Amino acid sequence: MSTDNRYSDEQLQAFVDDEIDITDRAEIMEAIRQDDELACQVCELLQIKDTVRLAYLEPERVAPGQGSVPPAWWARIPRMAAAAVMIFALGTLTGTLIPTHMTATANYGFDPLARAGSTGHELKRVVLHVSSAEEERLDQALNDAEELLEGYKDNPELIQLEVVANTAGLALLRADTSPYPERIRRLAEKFDNISFLACSRTIEKLRLRGIDVHLLPEATVIPGALEAIVDRLQQGWVYIRV
Repeated sequence: MSTDNRYSDEQLQAFVDDEIDITDRAEIMEAIRQDDELACQVCELLQIKDTVRLAYLEPERVAPGQGSVPPAWWARIPRMAAAAVMIFALGTLTGTLIPTHMTATANYGFDPLARAGSTGHELKRVVLHVSSAEEERLDQALNDAEELLEGYKDNPELIQLEVVANTAGLALLRADTSPYPERIRRLAEKFDNISFLACSRTIEKLRLRGIDVHLLPEATVIPGALEAIVDRLQQGWVYIRV
């Protein structure tokens, strides 16, 4: 819930389900831009909805060695469905949201990468959210990105990937702190369908603390990471938080 509790769970769920009028929607979108906690809550609601929807899709069956989706991903579908049902049930029964890191870990038998490749040969659009400066997580983010893109190397037009970095995760895209500048450069040169996006709000907060932020040349500055993610989720993108 937002810090001032101005929106109920029912109102936010109606927003996620696109069941409110345009005036109320504009008001909530503006609140999201001003309130990071509210933005995170809406992201989680959208992710739960997206997880349940994708878990119940009947995937197109592709014979091993055919198509662009690695065959091993199909074996993960039953576990994804079970995880989605449990996530949805827990959120409903407790009246709370399941933390994002719990919806995308092996503890629940749920592989977020499988979500991006589980709907046949249609365009896959994925936003990969990096909000931690831990080197292990930054490495995992690039591993996930490369695995997704390599999975579609024969049909690159079928995958679009945005790596969005904010808060501590901006370290991935800062020239003075990124542990993987050459790896990011190689990914950007090899794949035309990946974008690295840096949150201007995080940059401004660092500058107010006297930190001069210099980004890698592959990074593009966006107005705000969380509202951009909310927009993408509402457009049907798959959300992966590392």
